[in-house]
Amino acid sequence: MKTLDHPAFGQVEIDHGPDGYWETRLLHGGREIALDLNGDGLAIHHDTLDRLAPFATELSRFDREALAAMHAHFAADPKAEPVGFYLDHHLAQVDPAELAAHLGDDDAEPRIDAARLLGALQLRRVGLYPHAPEQCAVFDYTIGEQLTDTLLVVGFNARGELVGISMES
Repeated sequence: MKTLDHPAFGQVEIDHGPDGYWETRLLHGGREIALDLNGDGLAIHHDTLDRLAPFATELSRFDREALAAMHAHFAADPKAEPVGFYLDHHLAQVDPAELAAHLGDDDAEPRIDAARLLGALQLRRVGLYPHAPEQCAVFDYTIGEQLTDTLLVVGFNARGELVGISMES
């Protein structure tokens, strides 16, 4: 196992086996999120970490960009995949009382719509894939881990440009 010390990531112990995986937790918006580095068995060097560092050091900026993109996607077509579909799917599949309780709504007859659910999306994980420059960072969003395993995933390329939004489970 190789250990790299990096200012943005701290001590990174990389196993260059078939997985080449490292994980840590970051505090973001008052919540802990996972940050993982996936080496896919390929070498990870200090310069690799330098290229990926902005996704950790500028996490708030990338989070804002991702959320803005999902809001724009929804505003353009509230029923379109993946954002509109994700929201509608959860409005139909999750018990309304459970959803209301999760959102902190104690009304006897809660009114939860797709726009409100969109505002409840939270960043859960950032995955870094240094050997995939076309999408080297993925930001996973959920309405609540206890409600669903399905995620909205926003990808960024090596230049920090948003490259897509998808739904994954």
